[in-house]
Formats: sequence, structure tokens, C-alpha cells
Amino acid sequence: MGLLQDIQTYIIAAHYATADGTDIFRDYTPDEPDNIIILNEYDSVPSFYRGVMMGIRYVQIVVRNTSATTAKTKADALYHLFNDSEENILNITASRPAVITPKQMPFKITVDERQRVLYGFNLAIMTKID
Repeated sequence: MGLLQDIQTYIIAAHYATADGTDIFRDYTPDEPDNIIILNEYDSVPSFYRGVMMGIRYVQIVVRNTSATTAKTKADALYHLFNDSEENILNITASRPAVITPKQMPFKITVDERQRVLYGFNLAIMTKID
């Protein structure tokens, strides 16, 4: 599986989403439903960590909701899901350990044409190269 799929599985296992294509999407933002989580990967940089070829990969997590309060609350919860360790080391899956560094706190991205509010944040993730 790829990084976004692994992150998606981790979010579903933590009960913040139910299923791929239902309320969580990878590299795609559908018009419907209104209340979703969107995972986007952008840019990456190869790196060596303890002699192993790794990648520093960047992922944006976005929450879209008809309620600004709900969007912010869920974005905050997801931020803490990926930022709860002092060392920022997280086993996203059994085969994907990662060093995760948030690039900022959740912020309001926009309000779309249908008055849905989007909050999000970006993560720098050092992990294996797929």
C-alpha cells in the first residue's frame, strides 16, 4: 500500500472516518458528500536515515464540513492523532513506521461556493519510499 492509503487506514481505525470513497478521499475532492476528509500528497525529498534510504514526504490533511466548528474540531483531533508523541515516531501500520512533524496547527483554508468550510494542516513525514 502507499503512504496515503496507510494514513487513510490509520484514520479509519481511529474512527475519524468510515471508509475509502465514503467520507475520506485520497488526492481527490468530490463535490459530494459535504462532510469529508481529504488527503493530498505533494512534493517529496529523498533522504538517508540511519543508513536507510527514506523519503521526506509531505501530506496535507483537510476536513470539509457544513459546520465551521465541526470542521475545526475534527481537524484539531486529526492533528493530535498524528502529533501525540514527544519523539514524533508513529507506526502508521505494522510495516510503516514514520517520523512525523507537523508544519503548522490546523488553519482555515477556505469556505467553498456551497458554504462548506475547509480546515487543514500539513505534515512532513519521514518514511520508507514506496
